[in-house]
Amino acid sequence: MDRYSLPLNRRTPDRVAIESKHGFVLYYRENCHLCESMRLALFRLQQDMPFSWKELDIDRDKALIRQFDAYVPVLHFQGEEVCHFFIDEQAVRDRIKSSV
Repeated sequence: MDRYSLPLNRRTPDRVAIESKHGFVLYYRENCHLCESMRLALFRLQQDMPFSWKELDIDRDKALIRQFDAYVPVLHFQGEEVCHFFIDEQAVRDRIKSSV
């Protein structure tokens, strides 16, 4: 069974609704060390600046697999990519400041 034939979790949030809201979305996959590193970096940044984010496991949505398969983790802000693979702390800070 390849990853494109995995059954979809019916409770997966609608990514369009999530991205249309104000905030960050972290696209990740389980057992990904880069994803975990970005998640930890977001927690550290959250200590300095209050913000929130949603997380979406790309392996639960075929469209997300096709879009982000080779690029996870990917951090988006209001539907636009901020960074992928590694956190760009300055870019995250800039997005937070511009949204206040």
